[in-house]
Amino acid sequence: MGASAVHVEAAQSIDSLASAATAGASTTEKDEDHDIAQEDKPRSRIVAEYLAHGYVVGDGAIQKAIALDQKHGFSTKFTTALSNFDKKFNATERARGIDDSYKITDKAASGWRGLHSYFEKALEHPSGQKLRDFYVKTDKQVRDIHNEARRLADLKQGKGGETEGAAMPHFDADEPGTNSTEGAGQ
Repeated sequence: MGASAVHVEAAQSIDSLASAATAGASTTEKDEDHDIAQEDKPRSRIVAEYLAHGYVVGDGAIQKAIALDQKHGFSTKFTTALSNFDKKFNATERARGIDDSYKITDKAASGWRGLHSYFEKALEHPSGQKLRDFYVKTDKQVRDIHNEARRLADLKQGKGGETEGAAMPHFDADEPGTNSTEGAGQ
């Protein structure tokens, strides 16, 4: 999400969640939620469920994690431990020596070039193009969700500007991977 951080907070009250759930959700949707194990759900579905249950995703969580890291020095301690390990066992020099004697870097680069050539050829095949299109669409959906979340957060903070009247992306539940602006505001 770029420079954005994530912060999750609960809705104002249980009553507001209950009234929203009865007003907008059907019983079939609730039944479907229980059919899929949490670990089998895509991340976007999990985030969507958080949002549907009244949670607000904000930018404070990563900032808090960074502050916690700076306070307790987890990153510094980890880097120091790695450096001490390298000094004690001369790991870097040993790795260079092994690489020089077995030419691992050269073999890996050659393998990478071969793999790259294989995937380039695969992208010319119709199946490869379908797979690429799938990932491009998924990437676009993730970016659309992020941009919409950012727009809504800005609106909530009073930074409205040009975002008023912009259509919200709508993801059709019947057709996974589709995105349209039909049904904006639903």
